[in-house]
Amino acid sequence: MATEFLNSVLKQLNWSFSEFISMMQEIQNLSKRPERVIIDARQLKICATCFDFVISLLRVVEMICTICLPVFTDSSREGTENLLERLSQLLSQILLRVTSPTGCFTHVISLEVPDLDSIDQFPVLSAVVGVIVALLAEDLKDPEKTVMSPAIKSLLYEPAFQLNTFKYVLGKTGDQENFSLANYPQAVSAEELDTVNKVISLLTHQQTRMSEVSEVDEEELCPICCAMPLAVTFMPCHHRSCKSCITHHLMDCNNCFFCKTAINSVVSNDGKLLFDAAASAHKVTDLHPI
Repeated sequence: MATEFLNSVLKQLNWSFSEFISMMQEIQNLSKRPERVIIDARQLKICATCFDFVISLLRVVEMICTICLPVFTDSSREGTENLLERLSQLLSQILLRVTSPTGCFTHVISLEVPDLDSIDQFPVLSAVVGVIVALLAEDLKDPEKTVMSPAIKSLLYEPAFQLNTFKYVLGKTGDQENFSLANYPQAVSAEELDTVNKVISLLTHQQTRMSEVSEVDEEELCPICCAMPLAVTFMPCHHRSCKSCITHHLMDCNNCFFCKTAINSVVSNDGKLLFDAAASAHKVTDLHPI
């Protein structure tokens, strides 16, 4: 039940943000036309509403992470690995879009369109930071531990995650016009700013440790994400990918990425059967040994 609910929340968050960014890009394109263009007021209201949905759903996720973190981090629960990877991907994409100085978000809010006055960096960035702080709450209690937690691993192994986009929230990217949570003292306390600094230090430390580990041979990297090592083999075609990519793929399609052959089963590098099409009933939440 919890997994189904969280799947629904993440799907709605993904849809809301995708629709919001799509409309922001359209507004950006219209604003760059040489002739004067009047944007439909209804479109502006829908855009603002999608933004509100994104903020609300992020706060829901933050609340869940705060009161019941194991639904994302407890590997013994079915579906947690997939949920955590999807959440990390969403958070990374939001950070990338909102902090980009040349992106549509920055461009449109600089236009100061009256019907879009509720759209700003602070509400969305503070919500994303809230989720990440909640995800890493246990790690902050012991920042020097050598074993990387599932939450940290999921963030740092996410191809779209860039530590600079997180440092951006404290004005640590060197831009001339810095955004910073510190500019909102009535909404963000000194203690909360200190916590964000600790998260940055923690992620920086763990990222440094990752870089010190010997690199994986390029031929052993997943050809889909180009970030994770090859970990599974599809049967009967024997093509390979990382566990994360095939887990996401099997939620929508049972055909091989490469040759489009129907996947009958997925086997891990150590020979464990992770997916059996005959027994799956077309429902995939995560890949665990069968």
